[in-house]
Amino acid sequence: IDDLIIQSSAEGTFSAQINLIAGENTITVTTLLPDYSTESESITIIQSTTLPE
Repeated sequence: IDDLIIQSSAEGTFSAQINLIAGENTITVTTLLPDYSTESESITIIQSTTLPE
């Protein structure tokens, strides 16, 4: 989170609490592979107080 390193469990899971802002929030997770290369995946979460119609 904001370049925070989070250790995963032996099963490969992790969790972190994040604060969303109104509008688009892009969350990127980067993993360090055994050969020391990295892979990243991003998702966008839209926080809105308006309910869909």
